[in-house]
Amino acid sequence: MMRYARAGKSTPYTNVLAGCYWMEKIGCSEHCYVELVFNLDIYIVAVMNSSLVPSFGHAVCAQYLGGEMDMFSNWRFFQYDNLNITPGDWQMPYGSEWQETRVEIKEVIDIPNCGQYDGRPVATFLIDHEGNVR
Repeated sequence: MMRYARAGKSTPYTNVLAGCYWMEKIGCSEHCYVELVFNLDIYIVAVMNSSLVPSFGHAVCAQYLGGEMDMFSNWRFFQYDNLNITPGDWQMPYGSEWQETRVEIKEVIDIPNCGQYDGRPVATFLIDHEGNVR
């Protein structure tokens, strides 16, 4: 998230983010990275499904592509070198027959410290066991 935020609309968080890079060396890895993308709003995504074995919870980043925020196709999901995460990838698994995978997107509205951000929910999607998104 730090590199993504530094390339995004992060001017208010410059000092906090600059102080975070030393943490990488002690196990606080960077979260998302998109090269040569600047001045974007910062979106963090929680992907969750407690019915999968083992229970699944993961975080990735999203880029808003424009249009209606509640349309799944108007988002691009990424993490590290996977710049186009889609349903069925390990970072965004299909749901089970008992529970859909929940994809919750939040816009980062504050970064108070290296280990925390505050977000405003902007869209939520559900992925069923066949990969259908609603």
